[in-house]
Amino acid sequence: MDCDSAVQFLAALILIVAPMGVAQKQRARDSHRISVEQAIRRLDNERIQAQIHADATALDRIYAADFIGVGPSGRVRTKPQVISDFTSGDLKFQSITTDEVQVRVYGNTAVETGRSIMIGEDKGQTVPPETRFTRVWVKQQGGWRLVANHYSTQTTAGSSTSSEASRRVAEARDSWLAAFKSKDVGAAVGFYASDAAFLQPSGDRIAGIGAIREMYQKVVSSFDTDLVLRSRNLEVSTNLAYDSGEYEETLTNRTTGQKQHFRGQYVMIFRLTSDGHWKIIQHAWTLAPNPV
Repeated sequence: MDCDSAVQFLAALILIVAPMGVAQKQRARDSHRISVEQAIRRLDNERIQAQIHADATALDRIYAADFIGVGPSGRVRTKPQVISDFTSGDLKFQSITTDEVQVRVYGNTAVETGRSIMIGEDKGQTVPPETRFTRVWVKQQGGWRLVANHYSTQTTAGSSTSSEASRRVAEARDSWLAAFKSKDVGAAVGFYASDAAFLQPSGDRIAGIGAIREMYQKVVSSFDTDLVLRSRNLEVSTNLAYDSGEYEETLTNRTTGQKQHFRGQYVMIFRLTSDGHWKIIQHAWTLAPNPV
């Protein structure tokens, strides 16, 4: 084979192999996403059965230690309170069905939304029969755990109240972004609840506002950042909301001038405080396999 033929052969081989590699990676990502979605749906069905049968062992396995939930009657419960109320009979369901279920996967975090139809009682009061739910799952110690669960009664889509809440959540997100990019650590951290958690792409969990402040201080002391968020989905459910989408970030080392480029997915969970402010309670980032 002469030189020209060898070059042509090599070029043709690259044109064939490169798309195959991209397609294989895409199939792997799709397969992983489908696998996670199936796992979440299966776990949620197990959780529902555990609630109906007051199975404390199963509930303990499925719920994260720092779980927080707002039930269909509006009561806020931690994991110990959930297990106690089910085993005591204060909270009981005869049936629970779900539909319109969607699962969105963001690395080690998954957000499940849908509609619930329930027959049950909460401390002697009949629970609302039809509700919308938002559940947040996080992968911990090799398994998926439920860290947040929120129910809201059915409301008319597109209502002015819902639109105003969505606007305020978006405003909180954008104000946090502006504070972070301007290196105002105090202002940026002020958008987090005291019990917030930051979930890194590595899977490490940074818990509490003090630890989050320390992380931000380390970043802004050494780097200039150019962070862009592209929101794809923002949903509000009474006093819980989540925003998700893609991000691109360039970090520039102020000492060396070296730049690092990142991109991936993000999800931010907000909770409405008693004084009317939306605060971040869960913040998760994923890293794309091939940073740009």
